[in-house]
Amino acid sequence: MSDRINWSYSTVGVLRQCSRKFYFGHILANYGKSNKLKRKAFELKQMQNLSMWQGSVVDKIMETIIIPAIANKDRLDFHLFAEEAAALADQRFAFSKKKSYQEEGVTKTVAGDDFCILNIHEIEEAYTDSEISHAYQNVRDVVINIPNILMPDNKTLLIDFLKEANSLYPNVSNRQVEIETANVKPQIDLVIYDKKWKPVVMDWKVSDSWTSDYSKQLVIIGIVIYLKRLETPDKPPFEYEDIKLYEVDLLKGTVKGHEFTEEIVAEMIDEINLTSSDIKLIREEIKENNLTIEDFDTTDNQSTCKFCNYATLCSFLIQHKFQYDEKAYLKFIRDKQSA
Repeated sequence: MSDRINWSYSTVGVLRQCSRKFYFGHILANYGKSNKLKRKAFELKQMQNLSMWQGSVVDKIMETIIIPAIANKDRLDFHLFAEEAAALADQRFAFSKKKSYQEEGVTKTVAGDDFCILNIHEIEEAYTDSEISHAYQNVRDVVINIPNILMPDNKTLLIDFLKEANSLYPNVSNRQVEIETANVKPQIDLVIYDKKWKPVVMDWKVSDSWTSDYSKQLVIIGIVIYLKRLETPDKPPFEYEDIKLYEVDLLKGTVKGHEFTEEIVAEMIDEINLTSSDIKLIREEIKENNLTIEDFDTTDNQSTCKFCNYATLCSFLIQHKFQYDEKAYLKFIRDKQSA
């Protein structure tokens, strides 16, 4: 086994929450259809609740329509953008409702922007028509409100800040650095180079989350940008204060800055080193001892189970002596929801 591991803050978070959740999402989940249990784990890993669905739609509209329009200096019609967001939400809802993700030959690449798995369809979580109507309206409202969002100085509009930038790069996923034994390659919502060609990172917060620590996620991105610059000796290195980190809550219409200092960077690098060792050890233990899901204990934290995508599958496997049968699992879901 390679001495290097692929590290992410989300993986560490899952491992701390529950070893079974880690196994489901980072060992078992596989898009192939030959192994039904692995396939189901993959589908549950992609599953979203209604809040996450709204957020992912707005995030995609920011990436593919709004940020490119700003970069190209196009006319900005946020009411039109809102309708385009609602249309994308409708496409994704229909894809999930039809369970098109289960069809032969359909992959995330084939489905493209339509790909979506909602918990109300996959595990038949109860919902009302008014909840769906509210979700669509919320998507529209969030997009329409973007021109009103202010930067932390409470003077500069977010839109004006973006317009004045030298360059905008949405959905950046090709920045990777090595930190000790870890490969760190975060997904970055938006990288900006401002009027002075200094880097600004923006992370869209587009759904409520009970566990998110956006400051650490942003610091990790800042570290990657800082270290990548050191790999280009023909350019002067960035100072820590050169790198600005902003959490943009599109739901609340707020922008929050996070500190990026030498001390904060050192603490995060120590955390990456320690947690990458934990991930490496559990992966090696699973491989060397051929461990399966039944070899891991369940968590005692009820909140973790409440918000876990794999809770239904985990319960089914426990009750069926860890033997997975697709028909029995579907019946288990129906019985659970009708109870």
